[in-house]
Amino acid sequence: MVLKQDNHAGVFAPFDYAPPEAAQCLDDIYRAFGRHDIDWFWCAQCFGPDDKKRMRAYPNPRTAPAEAFSGIYNEHPICSGGETTFLHWLPRAIELQFLAKGIDPSLTVQMFRLGMLAWPDAETQVLRRLFCRIALNWWTLGDIAPLQLTPDKDVRIHDRTIGRRLLEVLCAVRVDMGSVAEALIDIDTPTAWFSLLDAFQAETVLDDSIYHVLHDGEDEAVFRRAHAALNRCARAGLSRYLSRQRLVEKWETATLAAPALADAISDAEMLFDAYCTRQSEAEADDDREAIRLAMQYRASS
Repeated sequence: MVLKQDNHAGVFAPFDYAPPEAAQCLDDIYRAFGRHDIDWFWCAQCFGPDDKKRMRAYPNPRTAPAEAFSGIYNEHPICSGGETTFLHWLPRAIELQFLAKGIDPSLTVQMFRLGMLAWPDAETQVLRRLFCRIALNWWTLGDIAPLQLTPDKDVRIHDRTIGRRLLEVLCAVRVDMGSVAEALIDIDTPTAWFSLLDAFQAETVLDDSIYHVLHDGEDEAVFRRAHAALNRCARAGLSRYLSRQRLVEKWETATLAAPALADAISDAEMLFDAYCTRQSEAEADDDREAIRLAMQYRASS
């Protein structure tokens, strides 16, 4: 890997309360990732001629069905040409597959293990805007556009999985989780509160991967340290804005209006000290430096 020349102004960005509309955000992602072409040097043991034929039938990724490309998520990325093939399909995958339970690990984790922290700023920024827009629409309106549910409806529209996936990707694109918690509390819908409580009580906001698609052991160590640091910063950020007193106040208003939410709040309040994560300034500085180091890497061609 080689050092990037980009000058990152900072590690984290605040939650965007006013991103463009969803369709515009998606268009911006197609444009930002349009420079990536499919690398057809595929592993013959993992993929056959029919797999390539199915993909070649859709030169325009915006018209491709999920079955044209989703097989690449079931094998090591190198087996389907590596990062460039993955990034070629990423906009359409976000549109069709972001909520698919059949992709395991999640699409966010698959992006992260391809060195997402070191992607160019232009690509990170359009992803950040899109997912801030989707999150706002979901928490306020229950709308997931432009994401589409898979044909077998493997994710219900009110499934809390949606909130967990959105918090995970916001963490991965380095949106400050403190500002996310503040936004969730300001929006103040049951959907927003469930998302906040689920993230607050989770051991990690961003799930782990068994490997990173990197070039050597040193790079692997850099990105694993950054992953751990990102999770610590995320949990500390959430804890900055969610006090026990705030939980008690919300529980009082939810007991009659939203009993299920009141029960969830009670569970979080009972074990508040176990879930709450604090960082000293020195610890936060160390974690930001670990993340910054990973941001300075870009895979050489």
